[in-house]
Amino acid sequence: MSNNSSIVTQDDKLLQVFGNIKKSIAEIDDIQELISLNASASGYEEAWKKYFRTSGKGFEQMFYGWEAKIRSERRMGEMLKEMELDKGGRPDTDGNRLHDETSLDDLGISKIQSFRYQKLAKIDEKLIDKTIQYLWANFIEPATNMIVRLERDIKSKDESKTRFSVTPVEYGENIYFSSAELIEDRWDDHTITEDKYPTITRLSRFFHTDGREFSLREYARVQEFPDTFKFVGNYSSIKSQIGNAVSPTMAQYIGKQLDGVTFIDLFAGCGGLSCGLEMLNKRAIYAVEYERTYFQTYVANYPDVDNYLGDIVHVTKEMLPDADVVVGGPPCQGFSLAGLRLKDDPRNKLYKEFLRIVDLKRTNEFLLENVPEIAEIKEQIIDDFKNIGYITTFQIVHGPDIGMKQTRTRAFFIGKRL
Repeated sequence: MSNNSSIVTQDDKLLQVFGNIKKSIAEIDDIQELISLNASASGYEEAWKKYFRTSGKGFEQMFYGWEAKIRSERRMGEMLKEMELDKGGRPDTDGNRLHDETSLDDLGISKIQSFRYQKLAKIDEKLIDKTIQYLWANFIEPATNMIVRLERDIKSKDESKTRFSVTPVEYGENIYFSSAELIEDRWDDHTITEDKYPTITRLSRFFHTDGREFSLREYARVQEFPDTFKFVGNYSSIKSQIGNAVSPTMAQYIGKQLDGVTFIDLFAGCGGLSCGLEMLNKRAIYAVEYERTYFQTYVANYPDVDNYLGDIVHVTKEMLPDADVVVGGPPCQGFSLAGLRLKDDPRNKLYKEFLRIVDLKRTNEFLLENVPEIAEIKEQIIDDFKNIGYITTFQIVHGPDIGMKQTRTRAFFIGKRL
């Protein structure tokens, strides 16, 4: 069973428990009882959050703890609205505070907390429900400010003046933001005067000749993702996913040299390599990814693929199914440093993890993708795989040579078991 299956399939007993808590919160009239419940929910959420971030499991428990926390805070906000904001007491008919009423200090609630709770209380409950459903469906680690920011952005009357993305709503076809954020000020700008593109990166910014910036969907088209491909994350995350991905067209081109049908995708990213290989009627059966937002996009597009969200060093032979091919592009920070041998750069430990897993599974083939600078050490890599029983070929692929409109260049190693 995939981690994703265990995460997003709601446990009936747990759902019933939190369903009862949710119902009781709406009926509680004692603010001290809500404070106690809020503290318990916060502790529960934090405990499971730590577990989720280290293991990729426990999303369900963390999410329910968070939901109970914000619903109790919203209920407290409703009650505090009836009290004088700065002191916590109800005024009498002459506007004087009734001194026998409980103050915020008596309750142990700060003015900042009171303001935040009342802000939650002002937000339409249907909007809160919609946000919760969206976060759950897209496996997004929740935060209260997502709800507050969404309310702010929806109420903004001058969208042209805000530099924040609206969340969590659909932004273009099959593109979903998971949080609002300030957009980068540093960019590598290009005005596109013809149907050809430089290599897209996270900081690339392309403009039409009339001054309009490309939409995220247009950026995805530069990488030649199909329009049916979903992206999940904040603006810069989606931009990074697109820029860091293997172009599906390039993956499809190189994948024709593979005989195998089933594959394990290591360092899967958002799924560009899987996308291209599946265009050849090959089938992903397992994926490993460390970055949570990239993983969310992968799962959104390949919900039936078993997977592991976490550090690849913890992946064991027993976790992985039998497959024909292991594919992947380990992060390449150390590959382009002239004069450094591969084994001398600690940043290349992830390449060694790729090598380890190929050796563990003994698949008939492997496909390793990386930056063209890896050519500096290609002989060492070929020797590494020869030592575990593979004959390896090396190829650099230029986008325009295979019909792409992007000047992207990538390197590929293809190994066949001896």
